[in-house]
Formats: sequence, structure tokens, C-alpha cells
Amino acid sequence: MITPDFLLNSKPVHTFNHNFYYLLGFLATDGSIMKDCNNIRIEISEQDKNLIYKIQKLFGGSVTEYTLKGESIKKFKNVQNRIAWRITHREFHNYLTLIGITPCKTYTLNVTNWFNTLTNDDKNAFIRGCWDGDGTIFYKIRNEKKDLQVITGICSASLSFINMLHSHFNNIGIIHERLKENTPKA
Repeated sequence: MITPDFLLNSKPVHTFNHNFYYLLGFLATDGSIMKDCNNIRIEISEQDKNLIYKIQKLFGGSVTEYTLKGESIKKFKNVQNRIAWRITHREFHNYLTLIGITPCKTYTLNVTNWFNTLTNDDKNAFIRGCWDGDGTIFYKIRNEKKDLQVITGICSASLSFINMLHSHFNNIGIIHERLKENTPKA
């Protein structure tokens, strides 16, 4: 198992608690790992700001709340108020890259080898972080009796990441379906 020898917020990360695995899941799905510096960032809608402040309390870093203006508003579907957590930490940045959470990871996220070394409890904590990063839930009427079906999912453009989750859910007996790959048009 990979064990990092670095500190975040003066706390040893090598304790490998569930909060740390949750953060890694959140970063894997909704984080930004900067290429030419050691910045790690999560930016989300301000309505989820309690989550960002909890991450800051546990791991340090800085939080910025701001309002989008102009063309930037369209990018975030008219959600103007945003909040961002950022930490600059070389060792943590290197660790993320080592386990497969890399800069420009949209299509290349691959943490399978690392994920397979985790205990089931640690995998669950990681998936909770993924869920909060790019999870979705919606309701659908199934039939003429108007039975309600709850549908959940985790979105990713990385096929290897989705395949990893698919395999894990199969292994633990969760009935699920992996949607077909949607290949971008050239």
C-alpha cells in the first residue's frame, strides 16, 4: 500500500482515516490538480459551502467565496455564487499524481491499482467523496401504476474510472447498469 509521508494542516495523513479517502474521492471527481504548480482545488456552488468549510477544517488550505460575472455564468449554468477550496502542497500533489489523480484527468482518471489496495471501508469512503463530487440522483415513474424508481449514478468521462466502479459494485453485489460509452464526434 502507498503511504504518504506528508502533513496537511499539521496532521499526519498516513493515519489513512475515512475523511482522507473521502477527500481523495472528491478530488478524483470534482477537483482540479494544477499541472505547473502544486495547487489542488475544489470549486462548487455556494449552496454546498458547508462541505468546503469542513474540508478546510480537516485539511487546511484556503477558502474563497465569490460571484461569477459575464460569460463565466453560462459555464456554470447560471449558478453565480461559487466557493473554492485550495491548498498548495508539493508532497500531496505528488501523491495524487502517483495514485492516478492527475492534471487534465477528465478522460484519463485511473486510480484502479491504488483503489484495489484499499479495504472495503476505505473504498466506501472514497466512493462517498466521488458521490459528492459527481454523483446524481433522480426519480422516474416506472410503469402505468406510477411506481416511483430512484436512480443514482456517478458521472465521469474516464472509461477506466467507470469500469473500476462497475467492477467494484459487481463485487459487492450492488445491482447496477453501466451506461454505454458516448464517444465524442470528431
